[in-house]
Amino acid sequence: MTGSFGLPTGNSNGEPKGSVWTGRARVRGPLWAQLPLLTIGMLGLQIVWSVEMAYASPYLLSLGLKKSHMALVFVAGPLSGLIMQPLIGVLADRSTSSLGRRRPYMLAASLVSIGGLMLLGFTREFSGIFGGAKGLTIGIAVYAIFCIDFSINAVQAVDRALLVDILPPALQAAGNAWAGRMFGLGSVAGFFIGGINLPSVFPSLGRTQLEVLSVISSVLLLSLHGITAASVEEKVLVTDGTTSDTNIFAQIFKDIWENILTLPRTIRSICLVQFLWVPPWFPVLFYSSTWVGDIYKATAMENGRVEDDPTLHDDATRIGSLALLYSSILSFAVSIVAPFFIRSNRGAGSDAPRGAMDKLKISLGGLWSLSQGIFACSMMATLLPQTVTSATIIITITGFCWAVSQWVPFSLLGEAILLSAPDYTAVPHLEHAEDEIPLTDRRSRRRSSSPSPPRLSRSSSPRIHHENLVVIPHHRLTRQAPLSRPKLEKRVSGGTRNGTDEDFQRNNDGPVDNDALELEDGELEMGGIVDLLMKE
Repeated sequence: MTGSFGLPTGNSNGEPKGSVWTGRARVRGPLWAQLPLLTIGMLGLQIVWSVEMAYASPYLLSLGLKKSHMALVFVAGPLSGLIMQPLIGVLADRSTSSLGRRRPYMLAASLVSIGGLMLLGFTREFSGIFGGAKGLTIGIAVYAIFCIDFSINAVQAVDRALLVDILPPALQAAGNAWAGRMFGLGSVAGFFIGGINLPSVFPSLGRTQLEVLSVISSVLLLSLHGITAASVEEKVLVTDGTTSDTNIFAQIFKDIWENILTLPRTIRSICLVQFLWVPPWFPVLFYSSTWVGDIYKATAMENGRVEDDPTLHDDATRIGSLALLYSSILSFAVSIVAPFFIRSNRGAGSDAPRGAMDKLKISLGGLWSLSQGIFACSMMATLLPQTVTSATIIITITGFCWAVSQWVPFSLLGEAILLSAPDYTAVPHLEHAEDEIPLTDRRSRRRSSSPSPPRLSRSSSPRIHHENLVVIPHHRLTRQAPLSRPKLEKRVSGGTRNGTDEDFQRNNDGPVDNDALELEDGELEMGGIVDLLMKE
């Protein structure tokens, strides 16, 4: 069975025994601006990803790196996600910084990422200091990519953890929808800025396109995360209740392993889908621009252009980046529109009539399944003979799947994590202020006759390390592809609807899904075999 194999060692709120907190968690500012302020750092994060996705592959090839070696370089993505995100998550969980548990890691990792961006953009200049040998130049560029990947994954882990820390279950869907919008807008902004002749616009920032892009993306990454850090107030962990002589790194990996073994069925199902999501998205996000560019080169040479034409490489890179721009535009549009088509829970046994608009709506789980099917068809279409137009259309269609992947699984997982905690309440002693995001979800409080859900871990900290569960299957967050969709178990919580949640529903685009883990009867399900494997 899922849940704990031993006696719980935490308190009633799922925190470690003996943990002491001070302060309160909130987002400053007017109600309508709180979710954007909480997620705006993800816009800068996605701009950095866009720069690497569009320019890293062509840049390494221009330095002389062989295509056969490219995959070895970009293994930094999943490797960094596998190592950094759970590690940073657990370290942040134990942080006793006066700034809170998340923000110090957010800002420190952002600074490291900026160093990697500068190193990548000005590789030849740094290499020239030591003689400028070709091998050294390639080595510095590869090191810069590893530095960016490892540090940006740390930023990513903390950004997602902050959402889970701050928002109650009823607002997880709304918060992650805003995160998806920021990712979509970041993609559009990154690829759009990359299409401008930046050295002519900002000659003081660099001589090449990549140099100027590195400077701009660095400034945006730090400034936008600075806005989030200034807008968020976290509870401060005074002590986590652990003994001082504990080997922290041994305990970290022990906690991660025990959390993996004791995942509840719902969370385990989501993680398995995300794990199977890895292989197909890896080539899409790192080779899309190269794939479209190669098709363009082949067509151009058939029409008389020679391979050593100095403008052919630049034109191919531009065409490849244009395909990614179209994909990001679609992704951004979907992240804005899709929440309006999500079916909200009407409550068990509700006989309220459904309007015409309700017939067009779909649950979060159904949308996730649909996106997986579309992505699978798109990948099979790449086996057919391609033109530049058809290849661009295929890459553009994947933008729909990208938008869903930035939002739905995190909403489902965030709700599952928070609702799995017994008698969930983030700060039970605080009253809701009109200018703060509410941290108590009255709707999720169970009646005394309702059975408590199983505890999630038997480790010294039985509380789920939120970041670990969110990112372990996301080796590069959305650098993965949905192949199957296990059926998610239904969870019904007692209590009444939180009026503050309705305020958020009115002030944020799209409805709040109060039972995102439920699949309606007769809904299309993919991955039935995986579902069978998940059954106890």
